[in-house]
Amino acid sequence: MLRLIPHPDHPPRAATGVEVAIAADGERVALTYRLHGDLSRLRLPGLGRLRREDRLWRSTCFELFLRQGPVGYREYNFAPDGRWSAYRFASYRRARSNLAQRCLIETRREEGLYILSAHVLGQRVAGHEIGLSTIVEEEDGRMSYWAVAHPPGAADFHHDDCFALRGDDL
Repeated sequence: MLRLIPHPDHPPRAATGVEVAIAADGERVALTYRLHGDLSRLRLPGLGRLRREDRLWRSTCFELFLRQGPVGYREYNFAPDGRWSAYRFASYRRARSNLAQRCLIETRREEGLYILSAHVLGQRVAGHEIGLSTIVEEEDGRMSYWAVAHPPGAADFHHDDCFALRGDDL
């Protein structure tokens, strides 16, 4: 289980921790995000119909970034209500296009723990640099930004510093 850390400029009040487990084989990447805290104070809508949608980062969202080589990367977003997105970027935040891959999401709640499991079908992590991140929205609209590593300055999950893991090490 990998621990994410909150960005120092956006400290959480209701969330107390985020952990991620990642596993992969040749056919899929499986992610399990564990969000700890006072769930009654977090925006975590119930799971609905799985569907592709943009701009998931505007609310609670769990993310995976994959980069293979010096340019270009992929971004996957998973929302608690079943929305997901998958993009390819040609370079830092440029030339975004939709990926044809399909994502699956399951969620579960326990006392003080929210679990989102996501599967990215047809994706590998071997040979990739990996970024894991989470955006948590509290009921009052306050946002916290969690990642394995943060760059100096503003929260930016697309930044080189956030690609802190190696797929070959998992």
